[in-house]
Amino acid sequence: MPQTSKRPERRYRSLAEFRVKNWQWSVRESRLLDPTFWPCVLCSGRGWYHNPDDRDPIEGYKLAPAHKCQACAGTGRGTKEAVKAIYDEIVAKFRADLTAWKEAEGHRKSGLSKLTQEEKNSLGL
Repeated sequence: MPQTSKRPERRYRSLAEFRVKNWQWSVRESRLLDPTFWPCVLCSGRGWYHNPDDRDPIEGYKLAPAHKCQACAGTGRGTKEAVKAIYDEIVAKFRADLTAWKEAEGHRKSGLSKLTQEEKNSLGL
């Protein structure tokens, strides 16, 4: 039986869902309940980050110093526009994938419509 490609699924229904699902692990629950809080994209809303040069090959980042984020000045607050830009990229990729899937599905259905029932049975469709 020929394998049909699976229809692409939208990962996030809204910008608010995108914000909660991506920064829930790093943002305190009180900030998640605050609708005016938008996490800093560079530090994921933590206010600090680890420099990759400080990483120990054995211990990892366990003993590495935490550096204050320069983009948000350590507050963890970012802008809605920065988060929305990332979300818009994901939505644009989804729409492009969906358009490509619809085109491929149309070609597949067009090809199948030209076959007789006997040919479909011999192919196992």
